[in-house]
Amino acid sequence: MPRNKDCISLMLIAADIKNHGFGIAEVHLRVNASQIHNAMSFELKWDIFNKNNLISSKSLLDRLSEKLSKEKKWEINFKNLDDETSIAKRQLMIATQIFKHIDNDQPIRFLIAECEQPISIFSALYLAKKLDVHKKIDISPLFETKYGLEHGQEVIKDLLLQESFVEYIRNRKRLSIQTGYSDAGRFIGQIAANIEIEQLQLKIVKILNDTENLNVDLLLFNTHGEALGRGGTQSSIAERQSFMISPYVRYMTSNMKLHLYHQTSFQGGDGYRLFGTKNLAKNTISNIFYAEIKKYNKKVLNDHFYIKENFSKDFFLFLKNWHNKLFTNPDYHDLVNMFSTNLLTVTGSRPSKRANKEKNINKNLSEIRAITHNANLTTIRIFNKCYFWFW
Repeated sequence: MPRNKDCISLMLIAADIKNHGFGIAEVHLRVNASQIHNAMSFELKWDIFNKNNLISSKSLLDRLSEKLSKEKKWEINFKNLDDETSIAKRQLMIATQIFKHIDNDQPIRFLIAECEQPISIFSALYLAKKLDVHKKIDISPLFETKYGLEHGQEVIKDLLLQESFVEYIRNRKRLSIQTGYSDAGRFIGQIAANIEIEQLQLKIVKILNDTENLNVDLLLFNTHGEALGRGGTQSSIAERQSFMISPYVRYMTSNMKLHLYHQTSFQGGDGYRLFGTKNLAKNTISNIFYAEIKKYNKKVLNDHFYIKENFSKDFFLFLKNWHNKLFTNPDYHDLVNMFSTNLLTVTGSRPSKRANKEKNINKNLSEIRAITHNANLTTIRIFNKCYFWFW
């Protein structure tokens, strides 16, 4: 008879292979919504993808859905991948080759950053179906911009009216969503962003609950980090997890009998502080596990933040409006752009400023990446995102 210790080791290996295949983590591929639109504009020759005032058209979803049902699948090889210039198509072609040659069992997350329109997600589904990987990819919109946070639930509602999208998430058995505390805080202020993200999570949960015969789980991926306004305080792991998805959201989700699958990322110095040694990593992961399986009861409803709903809304709107005015203030633009990136250490692989064909980088702060934006303010000792509004 095998020893108990050997049995436990074999069970752990089996569980690890089931969850991660032969890799050590899930594969996440990332594109921007604009890159999806560019790929579709080139592929279908539909100029509507380049017109901001028309891309929100509901009929565009119907038109693409009809085309999707008649399309033939693409056959690709590494030569096609090497020749492809569209970033969105290239990422999905990489996923196709991973499934074909490396690991066919494990799904791949396909993240669409700065997502604001349902057509962005539906277009990703179109491309995934053309490459025959739609049954193994979780297409995940990232709601982080001001518009995305305000209208994210409407994006999901519009998609659920499309039978082909409903069929897709039923096959995947879950709807994947991502919220970002970094860019969200930059656009509307961190405190207001935290409140709006919680509200968006609740609205999406309610939509899934109200949609008849859907029967899918909700996968919520929340980015957070070392900053105070992003949940990275010196508090316990349990408090961090409760920051990203509040006890109130967890209770309401459980009360609606919806299964919530929560994922998060740890960034920067957290890699050393929380996972730097084997014992640290074991302790961190254990506490994450305990925090995620905790059950909440009606006591969370007694929080005055939820009882005094009108006061909470006024508080949120005051913060949001104040930061909106700041973000559009030309003096604030000059402050952030004063030294450009000359005071910062070069880090990472992405440029500090997004590509912009209009060359109006000094007029639009959204074109500067969040890390660069915040680093510039921190360098001149202005920690705006958490308490700038008290001034």
